Amino acid sequence: IRASSMASANNRTKLLNLIAAAAAEAQTSEHTAAQQDDERAFSTHWGIAKNRWHLAQSSLSPPLESIIAVQAVQASSDCVAATMAASPASLGEQHHRTVHALRPRPGVSFESNVTITAAAAQLAASHMDCGLVVGPGGGLAGIITDSDITRKVLAHGLEPNEITVEAAMSTSPRCVMANDPAEFALGMMTSNRFKHLPVLDQSGFVIGVLDIAKCLYDAMSAIDRMSAMIAPTSCEQILAGIRRQPTFEARDSQALIAVPESWNVRQVANAMTRQGALLVEARDKSLAGIVTTKDLMNRLVAKGLPAADTRVATLMTKQPDTIPGSASVLQALHQLQLGGYRNLPVLSDSGAPLGVLDVLTLMDAALSSEALLSDKVSTPTKGFLFKLDFGGKTFRVQCCSGSFSELHEAAADAIGMPIGDGAKVLEMAYDDDDGERVILFNDASVEEAMCQCREAHKDRLHVHLSVLPVDGTGNNATPPLEATAPPIGLDG
Repeated sequence: IRASSMASANNRTKLLNLIAAAAAEAQTSEHTAAQQDDERAFSTHWGIAKNRWHLAQSSLSPPLESIIAVQAVQASSDCVAATMAASPASLGEQHHRTVHALRPRPGVSFESNVTITAAAAQLAASHMDCGLVVGPGGGLAGIITDSDITRKVLAHGLEPNEITVEAAMSTSPRCVMANDPAEFALGMMTSNRFKHLPVLDQSGFVIGVLDIAKCLYDAMSAIDRMSAMIAPTSCEQILAGIRRQPTFEARDSQALIAVPESWNVRQVANAMTRQGALLVEARDKSLAGIVTTKDLMNRLVAKGLPAADTRVATLMTKQPDTIPGSASVLQALHQLQLGGYRNLPVLSDSGAPLGVLDVLTLMDAALSSEALLSDKVSTPTKGFLFKLDFGGKTFRVQCCSGSFSELHEAAADAIGMPIGDGAKVLEMAYDDDDGERVILFNDASVEEAMCQCREAHKDRLHVHLSVLPVDGTGNNATPPLEATAPPIGLDG
């Protein structure tokens, strides 16, 4: 309010209205949290207030007044953040949220012999850009996404109505459990640049697909809490950093800041080998629109249009929301969250296109900032994945070390076997590279198995579980698991 007195009359009114709206939301959130102890309701109101504060910068035209506005709302943010920290429903308790709480969408599934055109039409009708491919045995053979269709079909000049999803799908997809922490799913998606993750229940059956947009809410909550420790980085700096990477070459698609309106879809698909969106420029070099892999799937493949004869100008999204290159990572993420999209065009101060930043790149830039290495922030430890077969069901557990006792306890807990049962013993075994069944019995055997997996470029170990009597006769052992068909979602 003090800062508003330095602004012009028109801008002062805008700023005061924005602060008043934000304050009202903050007050509502505090009241809701106190009365209902509902941390999600509190977080929702808090997010709305933060978004309104960020609108203050774009509402004030003179640069000096914009800076004043940002400083004013940051001061207000600090005050309400202190109130939030003292609240019993503080966002700090959100580590209890699970993947199931993110409400994964029911997956769209089809058999592997379905054509790309038919699969794209089904996905477009369901407003999805990722489908589950079911194999002959009923297991999850893979997933097919808009990126797969663009890079493996259109970019190679193949006809979508002649290619099956089996030829373009991503096999052996990484999955998460419904009861996994939401932060675990977020970390897996950002570190591997996954936009989608199949979600499994405790029995190993696929119950849905998690989209990166579902994780954005939790990511923004975490980033907002740590905003004071995040080194300020602009969108222009991120784009420059991408181009300085050792793997970047001049021929890479990221070197193409924008493509002309006259290009056909096949040319555009060839340029999308490393990114999911491209800017489209008009004849005067101004920004005409943006085209994404999802646009190509929904507006071309699903309708059976020819890629070579369709101009990108007919498929692009015209006049998209943009952000200046000087804007920070946090501002860009807030704009993505508010707009509900995944890609954000970046423009220079003069309005010239600089490139596109997607939600994964922005989240990675915010969460991996060197400033986050403070002792105040705990970095999650990535464990090794074990797939456990028992009684016709498959369970997934993660262990952070090669400890036999840690794996044994996790396996016993997964199948519901009491630890220390004097009448039975849980036997764990795996098949080595020679196809021989090897028993896991101490730390060295577990570490050796993990080492073999890493050398074979595998990120998981398949373990067979058997419950045997203490005398080792095998009278109470479980039936051979090889005779049991794998459940959907865990084939391979």
